[in-house]
Amino acid sequence: MTRHALGLSALISALLLAGCTAISGLDGLTFDDLGAGGRGGAAPDAGSDAPGAGGAACEGGACSAPSGLALTDQIFTPLRGDANTGTPVVHECPDGEVILGYEGSLTEPDPSILHGQIQARCGKLSLTGAGPYTITTTPGELTPSEGTLGSAPWEMMCPEHHVVVGFSGRAGSFLDRLVIDCAPLLVEGDPGAQRVRVGPVTSPEGAGGDGGTAFEDTRCGVHEVANLVHLIAERGPISAFGLGCKTVSLTY
Repeated sequence: MTRHALGLSALISALLLAGCTAISGLDGLTFDDLGAGGRGGAAPDAGSDAPGAGGAACEGGACSAPSGLALTDQIFTPLRGDANTGTPVVHECPDGEVILGYEGSLTEPDPSILHGQIQARCGKLSLTGAGPYTITTTPGELTPSEGTLGSAPWEMMCPEHHVVVGFSGRAGSFLDRLVIDCAPLLVEGDPGAQRVRVGPVTSPEGAGGDGGTAFEDTRCGVHEVANLVHLIAERGPISAFGLGCKTVSLTY
């Protein structure tokens, strides 16, 4: 048998190492203020509040501040009314603008009141503040008027700094009544993970008659706003009405 001489300090170190190896279940212990996951453990959850969480805008230091707004990904809502009679019409607001309301004219009640002309009031979006942020609107251009009838003018505008996000009303062969849905745009989320969301929806007083059949409330998506007029018109009243919507996002 070959014998190896061990010094006292080496013997103690060997015994301590063997004892630590034999003990299990130490993952929850803390040494020198470091948990088991502190160094070499599991990475912090990507959705946690750990420093740097919140997206690429925060990588390498402080989170970038948003500098503006963008409109992307055009979609269309269903048309309400008779979409098979007349000519489809699309009028988009100028680049970067959204719909703030509508104006037009109603026909005489013979036999019912109908929407004879419609055009949209567009407006510009602006991002203000330095956190928290606010999205404001400034009235812009009118889209071309569609429809050729009507002698009773009307105007239907969203409250200040609100935008059109949907509509409801009544329709049959033509558009009888129109009510718009309006909402503010809110910037929510932690720095580096902020996004734009549609706020609480309200509706100003509608315009039109009580003919036709009520149709369901028709909305853009939770991050979308109306940016174009989509309707059916044929040398007379408006046959069908809808919206084109785009997603609002922050730019950096």
